[in-house]
Amino acid sequence: MLSIFLHFHLTLWRHYLLSQLYREEFITNSEHCITHHHYRRFSKRYKKKQSIVKSFWIIAGLITIVFPILPLAIVLFILTTFLSFSFLDETK
Repeated sequence: MLSIFLHFHLTLWRHYLLSQLYREEFITNSEHCITHHHYRRFSKRYKKKQSIVKSFWIIAGLITIVFPILPLAIVLFILTTFLSFSFLDETK
């Protein structure tokens, strides 16, 4: 049981570190930047949108804490999910 627990958390830590190294290499390598399939996720515009979506979720969480009514929470989280996906969508 303990070995499974340690293996799980070490795997998470490894993925976290590798993703950090990948992002650093991606940002410093400008030639690779244009052709990469996740290029939009690293742009300043998309990061700004992500921070706005994060604010949506924080506000939804605070409303849920202030008004702990289950149907309200469910509707609010479904609405926030829809707004998040539609706000981050890049299609024209």
